[in-house]
Amino acid sequence: MEVWTCPGVVRNTLRLPLGAPDLWDRWKRLLAATDLGSDIWVAQVDCRVVGTIVVTYESGLRSHVARVGIEVHDDYQNKGEGRQLVSAAIDHAETQLGKQRIELHVFTDNEPAIGLYKKFSFEIEGVHRSFGFREGQYVDVYSMARVTV
Repeated sequence: MEVWTCPGVVRNTLRLPLGAPDLWDRWKRLLAATDLGSDIWVAQVDCRVVGTIVVTYESGLRSHVARVGIEVHDDYQNKGEGRQLVSAAIDHAETQLGKQRIELHVFTDNEPAIGLYKKFSFEIEGVHRSFGFREGQYVDVYSMARVTV
C-alpha cells in the first residue's frame, strides 16, 4: 500500500490521489487472482516492499502476449529496483512462458520510465491521446512493446 499511494507513483498511474477507498480490497483481489493469468513480483530493501510489477498474460489468439504494470516507491526511484523488476518479468515471460510480445502503457512525460523500457528494447508503437485525466488535464500515453520473434 505504501508503494501504491506514493505521490510520484500515483502521478504516473491512473489512480486517484490518496488512493481509492477500496484500494486495499482491490490489491487483495489482485493477489488472489495470480492463478488466473497474472504474476506479481515485489522488490524489497531491508524487508520493506519498495516496488511491484504485475504481469498479465493474454489468452486465445493473443496467448503470445504479456502486459506489464510497474510501480516503484518514490524514495527508491532511479536506484535499480525498477530495472530488476522489469528484468525478472521479461525473463519469466519470455524464457519460462514463451511470450513473444510484452506490452505496456506509459505517460508521454514519464521520461525516466521511457528510458528504462528502451534499455530493455521496448519501442514506442503509438500514442493514445487524452488517455487519462491527471491533475486537472487530459494526458497522453505511449503504447510500448518489446517483441521477440
